[in-house]
Amino acid sequence: MEDKPVRILLEDIRSQFRVFGDGQKDMQRQLKDIREMVGKNTEDIEIIKSDIAFIKTELKKFVRVEEFSALEKRVALLERKFARI
Repeated sequence: MEDKPVRILLEDIRSQFRVFGDGQKDMQRQLKDIREMVGKNTEDIEIIKSDIAFIKTELKKFVRVEEFSALEKRVALLERKFARI
């Protein structure tokens, strides 16, 4: 008589392990997908950092508004001086 309840209990435990195992496989798939996304994002971030460094270098070549205004005044002064010559 004790044999039947033990079998039922074992079958229940096996069933729970199967469910647990299936859940574990799903978690592994999700973890793999997340790792791939992180890898892709890391590549994208490196490209963005490179682009920003390039933009910063290029921006240093441009004259600021204040410098431009000062240069305009100097050019106007020189033009007036040369106009008198």
